[in-house]
Amino acid sequence: MAGNRRFAKDKPTQLNRSIKSRKALKIGQKPFAVIVACSDSRVAPEILFDANLGELFVVRLAGNVVSDTALESINYALEQLETPLILVMGHQYCGAVDAVIQGKTGDIPAIAKQVEPSVTKARKKDPSNLLVAATKLNAIHTQDEIEQRLKPKAATYAGYFNFQTGKVELQ
Repeated sequence: MAGNRRFAKDKPTQLNRSIKSRKALKIGQKPFAVIVACSDSRVAPEILFDANLGELFVVRLAGNVVSDTALESINYALEQLETPLILVMGHQYCGAVDAVIQGKTGDIPAIAKQVEPSVTKARKKDPSNLLVAATKLNAIHTQDEIEQRLKPKAATYAGYFNFQTGKVELQ
């Protein structure tokens, strides 16, 4: 979160992406977090968290949902790399969540099936701010799914990236 605060204040560190640091990574990686994020090109976790190479293990699917292979990737990071933290990150203006809200899911049926429960719940909870509410609930839903299916020993969180503030807000 310290890296995200730097990003939000437009004060990123001088990231170490030198040849020397890249060569050091050939012996392995030790990411401090798994980030489950949307595929949206505007929400690259390495940038939003001001992270160096090797610091984040990123799994990205539209709508920040998880498939069986995504869960295997997360489990790999937890078991093989001993990553202690998982953050599921939704984001403002998520196109996948909006597609479910608009009923335009013909090209994303599997994603829509996973997002739909959050949209349904948001329609009851906060219909005036439906996209934001559904996106936040969707991140929490994915967090719950990871916890149920993997039973990770890692700490798990859900977050929401706000374009205006640049901050990732924990839910």
